[in-house]
Amino acid sequence: MKTMRITFSLLGLLAGLLFAQSCSYLPSNELVGELNDYAEDPDYITFTSVSDTVPNKENVFVFFPGGLVDPHAYINPLSQCLESFSRIIIIKADANLSILPTPNLEDIVETFDLDESHRIIVGGHSLGGVSACQLAADEDLIAGLILMASYPASADDLSDFQGQVLSITASEDRIYDRDIFLERQNQLPAGISTQILSELPTFVAPNESVYFDILGGNHAQFGDYGKQKGEEEEPVLSADAQHSIVAQVIQRFKQASLWD
Repeated sequence: MKTMRITFSLLGLLAGLLFAQSCSYLPSNELVGELNDYAEDPDYITFTSVSDTVPNKENVFVFFPGGLVDPHAYINPLSQCLESFSRIIIIKADANLSILPTPNLEDIVETFDLDESHRIIVGGHSLGGVSACQLAADEDLIAGLILMASYPASADDLSDFQGQVLSITASEDRIYDRDIFLERQNQLPAGISTQILSELPTFVAPNESVYFDILGGNHAQFGDYGKQKGEEEEPVLSADAQHSIVAQVIQRFKQASLWD
């Protein structure tokens, strides 16, 4: 009987995972343009920038997708950030839920042959940002953290994190809990907040945060998967415009953090 109960439990878990995957938000648009060195396997999607210059350290961005969002829905938005990163690695997770087991930093370093010539930045959207915070809290090798409509879990105190932190939100986001977001800011390094690109700092020191709120932006348009349940109203800002602003903010933050 015990074996049968375990079997039924496993079947129930498998059915739940398959159901979750079938309910995931899928990409709204086909890939725009060509990506350099695009590769995909069961654990990752990755692509690189095209550059004639070799920086002192190559910036590698490890990105965790939002919960129940197909990872391919972030390819178009993140491809606009290739001026800031030499390689982008999008993590794939079972049932598109990054809270389930995903590759750890050691796996990522080994898979992509990362060493001291690389600067590793982790980040994520919504639930994916929670996973990125967990990784940053446990690893000294991470130089920076980029959150999109996200915040640390209550157990993850990153106030002493020695990298730079960028937290991007959207004024019309109806999905994430803004009260919890404000409360959890004390679990990140102290920093400044703005909604204006020209007011972004020109220098960000280690153990500092920058908070940028996109006027007219919403939750779903950090990705490219259309409307999300809970955000049925037409967005004030177009998805293309929000993707462009995110890329500009990250580029300025990279320069201010001296990640060149």
